[in-house]
Amino acid sequence: MKCFLFGADNNGPSASGTGEFNRLNSIFPSSWSSNEFFCRLVVPVAMDLSRFYVQIDTPPGVGKSYAFTVMKNGIATALEVIIADSATSAEDTTHAISFAPGDTVSLRAVPTGTPDVPSNQYWNIQVDTSGQSAPLLTGLASMSSSLTRYGSMLAGHNSAAGWSATESDMQVIVPTSGTLSNLYVKASGAPGSGNSYELTVMKNGLPTGLQAILADSNTLASDTTHTVSVIAGDSLTIRAVPTSSPSGVTPSFGVAFTPTNTGENFMGFGSASAPSTTVANFEQLLGIGLGAWNATESARFMMPGPCTLRGLYVKLITPPGLGASRTFTIRKSTGDTVLTATISETDTTASVLANVECAQGDLIIIKSTVSTTPFPAAATGGVHIGLLLYNDPKSPVVMIY
Repeated sequence: MKCFLFGADNNGPSASGTGEFNRLNSIFPSSWSSNEFFCRLVVPVAMDLSRFYVQIDTPPGVGKSYAFTVMKNGIATALEVIIADSATSAEDTTHAISFAPGDTVSLRAVPTGTPDVPSNQYWNIQVDTSGQSAPLLTGLASMSSSLTRYGSMLAGHNSAAGWSATESDMQVIVPTSGTLSNLYVKASGAPGSGNSYELTVMKNGLPTGLQAILADSNTLASDTTHTVSVIAGDSLTIRAVPTSSPSGVTPSFGVAFTPTNTGENFMGFGSASAPSTTVANFEQLLGIGLGAWNATESARFMMPGPCTLRGLYVKLITPPGLGASRTFTIRKSTGDTVLTATISETDTTASVLANVECAQGDLIIIKSTVSTTPFPAAATGGVHIGLLLYNDPKSPVVMIY
């Protein structure tokens, strides 16, 4: 199976020093860090990474450059792109790096010659697995040492807003059927002697059997025994339950997704943040997005790579109200697509199936618009989304999740 991992950041890497790090599926509440441990994502299935592509919005300047390198278990690999002088993008079409379950992956940016710092950076990378499973990767801020918290899935960031005491705040929606398996948990440190975290995949607000316990001096835990079936419309979160006041460590989660229909995969968004009741708003379509809907579209893009968008599933916690509606539309490079779903009156869900082709460099975003007579009720509890993706598994063009 082929897929893309992808990420973006709106805070540029340092223009000096020996390099900074980021998560490979970073979203805008992230930032480049001098500590690679905080940027690691754990791999749940054996896979090869290749075709690494990076795009920035500001060229480095004459005689200057950024080198972006894929890291494996904290060590630089040959998978690297260098963006120099007046260029704003580059791709490594030569190298491929193999990862085993439990390995970690991160991204490093090293400047040369004090380059001009870009405001926005986007990247994606091809994933190849030997079977039909694709990796769903998550990286979150530090877990609470005393309270049960629920985390968002499918993105990497360091924002505390990725955790909530309310499970429904963090739900992302599954837009197709399949099976989840191979839960891996990797932390930046150990819980400490006699301490632990119980990490559980939640489906529709209830704990599943897919669970790993991170305890004592361990920094890696896994569950390769249990599986969880999902269908379109199901919701997913991660639950973290501490025991005996463990150290507040930064975790990453890897889960394998095997679709019922070969070639399908998904990306998801979920946040308690509510879009406007009166005007169009935009959000980044991954994890918790930027953590707040915004009237400025250019502040919320993602660049997923070559794929076919095939379906949109949307869930509200609070219905729009009598006579009112909310409409959610996927936009591609500032144009509306046919993937648009309207939730009306007392309903809380809507979905649509249609094909939208994405090429390398295309940017996508989710747009929220509202009825005006009357305006809808405030979307308390936020918006929760699943976007269905597809690529022909026989095709050399790749898919993303």
